[in-house]
Formats: sequence, structure tokens, C-alpha cells
Amino acid sequence: MQYRFFYKNFRPSKFIKNLVLEKLGKRIERFATKPIEAKLTFSSIGLDNVVNIRLLGGDGFNMEVTSKKRVMQDALDEATDRLENKLKKQKEKLKNHKKSHRSKDKLELVEYLDPIADADAMPIDAEDLIKLDQAMQKRRKAG
Repeated sequence: MQYRFFYKNFRPSKFIKNLVLEKLGKRIERFATKPIEAKLTFSSIGLDNVVNIRLLGGDGFNMEVTSKKRVMQDALDEATDRLENKLKKQKEKLKNHKKSHRSKDKLELVEYLDPIADADAMPIDAEDLIKLDQAMQKRRKAG
């Protein structure tokens, strides 16, 4: 996992970096299977502090969350919570998507009849014989 820190009208601090590495890293790594790049922008607008987190994932997903609070640590906590919720939803969509395909791929168990042994036991309609004869004639003409 790679982190990029950007600051606008805000002084960089080791406390914020350590907080990000501790909180954000643990939450994201639970959901990620491939390398991720996180771009974090910290800015100060008037009395409010803004945290913008943008994830660029190797799984083909891009997410962005923004939080605005008076205290930077609160803004960071809210942004990580929002990001975690988005990641959970994304993971659920992928899980449900895979489950729906699996259920379609399953075939129903049908009793297998040996065509040679059971041919005499099966009833045959005259309509079926006519349809078979017509299909055979079409194949001969096409072939």
C-alpha cells in the first residue's frame, strides 16, 4: 500500500501521518487483494479542516471521500469510516455478483437414461417420428 500526502494551507505533521498509517492502513488492507495507492489531501479552509481520501485500487476500483470538521483528527476519523463503508458495499456487490453466477452454473440433477437399454421402454408418438423425418431431410439437403 502506497500513501501520498498533500497539504493545502496546512502544516505537515508526523502525528497525522502516523494516525493515517495506523487507522487507514488496517481498514483498507482488510478489503484489498491487490496493491492500492491512497492519496490524502489535508487542507484548512477558514476554521474547518478538510480531509480528502482517494483510493486507486488494483482491483479496478477508484473511490473518493471527503470530510470537513473543526478538528483534523475528527475529520480523518469520519473520512476513514465513510471509506470503510464504501469498501464494504463494494465487496458485498462483488460477493453477490459471484453468487448469482454460481447458482446459474449449477445444473439440476436429471435422471440419466441409457439410450440403448431404455429405447424399447420409451413410448414414441407419430408426431415425433414425422418431426424426426423432416429434420433428417433438411440435413440431407443442407449437407
